[in-house]
Amino acid sequence: MLKIISPLLLAFSFVCSADQAMIVLDASGSMQGQVDGKAKMAIAKETLNKVVNDWDESIDFGLMAYGHTRKGDCNDIEVLIPLSKINKNAVLQKVEAITPKGKTPISDSLRQAAKKLHFTEDKATVILISDGKETCNADPCATAKELETQGIDFTTHVIGFDIDADTDKQLACIANATGGKYFSAKNADDLNNAMKKAVKEVEKKEPVEERTVRAVKAKKALKHNLILTASETEGGKEIDGHFAIYQENEESAEDLKLVKECSSFSNPTIGEPCKEKLPAGNYIVRTEIHKTFIKDTNITLEEDEQTVLNIVTGETSEMNMAAAVGDNDEPTRANFAVARMVNGKKTIIDGCDNFNQDCKVKLPPSDYLIDVVVPFGKHQGKSGSTEITLKPNEKLSVLIPVD
Repeated sequence: MLKIISPLLLAFSFVCSADQAMIVLDASGSMQGQVDGKAKMAIAKETLNKVVNDWDESIDFGLMAYGHTRKGDCNDIEVLIPLSKINKNAVLQKVEAITPKGKTPISDSLRQAAKKLHFTEDKATVILISDGKETCNADPCATAKELETQGIDFTTHVIGFDIDADTDKQLACIANATGGKYFSAKNADDLNNAMKKAVKEVEKKEPVEERTVRAVKAKKALKHNLILTASETEGGKEIDGHFAIYQENEESAEDLKLVKECSSFSNPTIGEPCKEKLPAGNYIVRTEIHKTFIKDTNITLEEDEQTVLNIVTGETSEMNMAAAVGDNDEPTRANFAVARMVNGKKTIIDGCDNFNQDCKVKLPPSDYLIDVVVPFGKHQGKSGSTEITLKPNEKLSVLIPVD
């Protein structure tokens, strides 16, 4: 994807299909010019030699050049090294033999490189190093846009070598048209640094998405094809879980049809998971946590496969409640009810007493209402209430006055 505009141009083009890359070297006449007293082609060869010597051998390598055999011929394009595992000595020999002579057919070279890498079927990344513009009556920027549209994932990174501001803009167009990066190099050091960055783009690996599905292929009819448990954290201790299993209504995706309800119990002696047998299809498992907290999980059940799923509800915080009477905070036994406001309605979700032990509850972080009543003794009938906010990863002690 290149828009380049000058008769003479040094271009390395890497076209990458997953783990393969092709270098396209511009050997047009302008490469006879000099930078800091040294020929551009000599600088380019030194840079390319370093690239070849450091090449990652897990990436297949190819070499193409243009403008290196004849003057004035826009068809002077040749694959010097076909795509294969890199033979570094063979590549270096081919590079050393290149002599800049002819024109700069950037657009056609890009098309040929893209085809060699099957760009309509595979990912293709090109790196272009150029000291000038297209000289064969074509628009490399338009070609870049066309290849981008036709390809699966066609990207061009461009290095402009010792060029003027006008050409700089035109070369940047190639990178911009394909989502690539543009580098400007004024001398040999700049070219080496830019080339290193370009090669790193070629060597980049797509991040691997890690995914785990616990499934058992059924050898006979399954008694249960869905097993559900719950825990606060991934791999953590099981907790009691209450599940409602829904399917989307065929007439309205917004309406859910309740299919099954079940629970899992974490008691080490009598506890067991939720076990169901359902037809293959897509479902929503709605997990109820402390009556007012809801978590939806989308699942797909396959034919003759068992899906085992642990719903991670999120870590709870701990709240220790106590009641006191009078200015001296005299402790008293009491009953505690913990509630939340849900849709404007006060809903009790937990509770305890402190007759023989501390009154402790574990709840998700949220805002709560606590009501306290003294059921017997000299302070019988006294009561109190308070509002608190329970924060994540917190152990909160709450002292509630009663009168």
